[in-house]
Amino acid sequence: MDFHFLYSASVLLFVGLALIIGVSLITQHKPGEEVDELIWTTQILKDESEELAAKPAWQNYRYQSMVLMAVTAIIVIWFW
Repeated sequence: MDFHFLYSASVLLFVGLALIIGVSLITQHKPGEEVDELIWTTQILKDESEELAAKPAWQNYRYQSMVLMAVTAIIVIWFW
């Protein structure tokens, strides 16, 4: 059987989804106190934004990522 390599992404997606859903249904749920620190909330974003506001721009990972995206866009456009 000839299996085209582009189909592997879809197959891997559904295998991963099946594993995640299966493990989630089989295991017991932990109380909220144990998983609260693992769940992202908007308060985390607010706290992090306050923390980053005190740092100079060159130490702020958000500015660094914007510069990296701009450099990537320039390189892609240059070689287009």
